[in-house]
Amino acid sequence: MISNSATGNSQAGFHVVAGQGDTGQTAVFQNNTSVGNAGPGAHCGVLNLGQLVGYFDIVPNPPILAPLNANGNFWGTTHGPAPTGASDAVGGACDQHGGKTTVTSYASAGFAITTH
Repeated sequence: MISNSATGNSQAGFHVVAGQGDTGQTAVFQNNTSVGNAGPGAHCGVLNLGQLVGYFDIVPNPPILAPLNANGNFWGTTHGPAPTGASDAVGGACDQHGGKTTVTSYASAGFAITTH
């Protein structure tokens, strides 16, 4: 996912799922804006659902997945993602079924949103 916005959703801003048998998440996730979203146990900017099989069937004993790199996104404040406060969160309650999200925020302001 590149250059998307998720704002004010009643669930997580973005959902990421590793494919069946995929132990190296290679999804590109950058230049997105996630602000004011909800989610399980935290207001998740990205809900990393890890490894699922079929239509949301949980994999027993999921393999260790490569972390999803969520660098280069804007989470609602200049200090990056956080489980409380004004920022959307990543990791913690937002990582499930073997998923792991890593992030180092660099954005000091929101990304421009062009409307037509």
